Amino acid sequence: MKKFLLLLGLCSAPSFLFAQDFGKTLVTGSISFSTEKHSISIGNLQEQKRNSFSIRPKVGFFVGPAIAVGISAGYTRDYYSDLNSNNYYYQGVGYNIPTEWTGNYYSAGPFVRIYTSLTPKFAFYGHGEA
Repeated sequence: MKKFLLLLGLCSAPSFLFAQDFGKTLVTGSISFSTEKHSISIGNLQEQKRNSFSIRPKVGFFVGPAIAVGISAGYTRDYYSDLNSNNYYYQGVGYNIPTEWTGNYYSAGPFVRIYTSLTPKFAFYGHGEA
């Protein structure tokens, strides 16, 4: 239940943090966290884990009534663990070498967002990012 409430809070947080003032600035972004765990018991226990955390803020300025340009940045941290992933055999003897790695990834680049208004308070947008 705690994990469900945390997930619900994280999913709704970006909608609460979204701030936009048409004609001036655009501030948005996303935060995500995921975790996976797989356990298989075929003769011996095999367990795999993967965690990922990501944050991607964006800041832009409206250059026209329906066009915003800006910059985005991003950071992602991945962790992977496989306790029984590499079984090697040398001269008839089996060796288990666990695999574990952590990766840090960074990104930055420009974006363009074009809005199409349906009503004064409701609009669709197309978003392009490099």
